[in-house]
Amino acid sequence: MILFKQNDNIEDDGSSEWLLTYSDMVSLILCFFVLLAAVSTIDMAKFEQISSNMAKKLSDRDIVRPIEMIVQDLNHDMTVLKIQNKASVYNDKKGVVLDISSNLLFNNGGASLKPEAESILKRFAATLNAERYEMFRYEVQGHTDEKGTKIPPFSSSWELSALRSSVLVNYLASRGIKASRFRAVGVADNQPKVPSYDPYGNELPVNKEINRRIVIRIETIRN
Repeated sequence: MILFKQNDNIEDDGSSEWLLTYSDMVSLILCFFVLLAAVSTIDMAKFEQISSNMAKKLSDRDIVRPIEMIVQDLNHDMTVLKIQNKASVYNDKKGVVLDISSNLLFNNGGASLKPEAESILKRFAATLNAERYEMFRYEVQGHTDEKGTKIPPFSSSWELSALRSSVLVNYLASRGIKASRFRAVGVADNQPKVPSYDPYGNELPVNKEINRRIVIRIETIRN
């Protein structure tokens, strides 16, 4: 009787070789982003866009893009409120920036919210507190000009800018946003958007009004 031994070394037909190529590609992509994060300051909006596009190419599905969504929502809020000439929202390398003229929220030289500011802040608070944006934190910055040093009861622009940012944080937190997601910062007149004086030392009132503002920086919470 002749016995036939089964051959355990079944020849591979090569049908699974693509898995090796795919895993190599994924590993290279991962290494690329790790290296990118290690050596550079990441533009979060561009990073989100690139990651979303890559995921769509690899898995053929749409990816949620919260940075893009919050910019669209805030722009919609400003349109509904009709304050596009006094507020703006844009992306930078750290995240999203909501820029609001101080005149919309405060009287000149004061730190108490105007009555008409409530409708504006209620709408912004509802957007910032949406569940889909729970991965964001908010740094509220007060920006003034040097005249803050001359308006009682404040002894300096630092006091005025810090109090304004604190007042705004308190209000937004009262609308249900967790206080732990906020940081209040007084910047005084140290980060103007435009020059307050021309080359001859003449005051530029329009520019000074632009520089008096509240900035809400919207950044991703990093655990």
